[in-house]
Amino acid sequence: MSAGTTAARASTGDSASTSTSTTRTETRTALVRRARRINRVLAETYPDARCELDFTSPWELLIATVLSAQTTDKRVNAVTPTLFSRYPGPAELA
Repeated sequence: MSAGTTAARASTGDSASTSTSTTRTETRTALVRRARRINRVLAETYPDARCELDFTSPWELLIATVLSAQTTDKRVNAVTPTLFSRYPGPAELA
């Protein structure tokens, strides 16, 4: 690695520029505060955000989310009514 690359990484905060790294431990209280702050900023930034997947239970949301990683939400919403009529819950799928 050239000296110029090292200087560029150091100026951008890239951890590869140093041979030692320190791990910062966050207290539970600090973690909760940070999560709440992130949630508040997201809610303010995207006040009308909603899930595009159609679901009526946590089970349906889980399965629809997994399927949506493979195809579009529109397609998932088209096929899940048939899927959930055949397999309404985890027991029926097992």
